[in-house]
Amino acid sequence: MTNPPFFDAARVRLSPDGARARAHAGPAHGASDEPFLARWLRACTALLAPGGQLVVIHRADALKGLLLAFAGRAGGVRLLPVHPRADQPAIRLLAAATKGSRAPLTLLPPLILHQADGRFTAQADALHRGEATLALTDA
Repeated sequence: MTNPPFFDAARVRLSPDGARARAHAGPAHGASDEPFLARWLRACTALLAPGGQLVVIHRADALKGLLLAFAGRAGGVRLLPVHPRADQPAIRLLAAATKGSRAPLTLLPPLILHQADGRFTAQADALHRGEATLALTDA
């Protein structure tokens, strides 16, 4: 499981704490002009054995970059969109992929975090209490 830095360091105000700044933002591109997210996921998948699975949480607007970064490295991508409320767009994606797989992409039913009154949904509440899990991987 990995939670790569979500933001382009050149476009956000960074924390004065160096560790927090590195956790939240990375450079958009490196010396090779390869996107940061692609470099991050390349390093992650390199650590996996063939058939190993990687789970990533990222911004929903990063979907294209996630899929491009997995291309040729991992397949069988399973996407779970995370919505703050049922009537709002997804804000995060959980993406699980298997190294070396050629299986097709699967779009899972969304995780809705809050009810209209602001309380957690039953599923989100159970997840927070450790009474439920999300089935993202093949294992």
